[in-house]
Amino acid sequence: PEFRKVAKVDQIPVGHGLPVIANSKPIAIFNLDGTFHAVQGDCPHQGGALGESKLDGTDVVCPLHKWRFDLKTGAYKSVGTGNLRVYEVKVEGDHMVGKDGCPIPGRAELGSDFVYRPYPIS
Repeated sequence: PEFRKVAKVDQIPVGHGLPVIANSKPIAIFNLDGTFHAVQGDCPHQGGALGESKLDGTDVVCPLHKWRFDLKTGAYKSVGTGNLRVYEVKVEGDHMVGKDGCPIPGRAELGSDFVYRPYPIS
C-alpha cells in the first residue's frame, strides 16, 4: 500500500488536531510535540468530533463528554469501554501522509483504506 497526502504539516499546530475525511469516515490527525498520530475522528460514545479538540498530554479528550483516549494506542482511559482505531501517518517534506489500509500492529483494527481529500493540497 502507498502513502497519500493528508495535509500540510503547518496546518496542525503542536497540541492540536485536524479533522480529515478518509473514505467518507472522519479521521483526526494530531501533532504531539512534532510527531504526528492519526485516530478515528469520532468518539465511540456519542460521535464527538475528536479532530477539533486539543491534546491533554498524550490524551485525546472528546469535546462533548470528556472521554479520554491514549493518542498512540487508541486505548480508552475513562469509565466505560471503547477504543479508537489508530492509523499510520508520517511526514514527507512539508506534507503529512497516511498509508492506505495498513493497520498498526497491536492496535485497534483500521477498517477502510485512506482516501484523503479534505483540503486542497499543493
